[in-house]
Amino acid sequence: MIRASIARASSFAQLAAAGLVALSAARFGTAGVLFAIREQAPTLESAAAPAPPPPPPATRAPEPRPPASAVKSGTTLRVPLVVTLGPDRSEVRADGVKLGNTPYVGEVTCKAGESIRIDVTPPRGVPTSHEKRCAPGTLRVGD
Repeated sequence: MIRASIARASSFAQLAAAGLVALSAARFGTAGVLFAIREQAPTLESAAAPAPPPPPPATRAPEPRPPASAVKSGTTLRVPLVVTLGPDRSEVRADGVKLGNTPYVGEVTCKAGESIRIDVTPPRGVPTSHEKRCAPGTLRVGD
């Protein structure tokens, strides 16, 4: 009796699996036929989708930095600072304020015409100090 029940359940499982295979084959067949028809069907120019609207105008571009000669002495500036000097993980300070570790890429605030003291202190070894003049443009230490 148990064998008969298992045989009947097995037959139903096989029938269900065959039905699912047939259903998926019909789905893929239909998709293939529709794709072939769509590829060979003529298109009408009037039925073509209208062109997408042009993108909105971009926001105002950032103001370009004036050349160093055009900036009045004493004007506060935020200038990019790139420090690649010394071994990695050396401490970087600008005018005594810790900025981070090398390689460092960031910004520093200074007054135009004044000098900035940049100290690089490696984990081991001799610290180095550099003086840079504050002016529009990127301040680089190392390269």
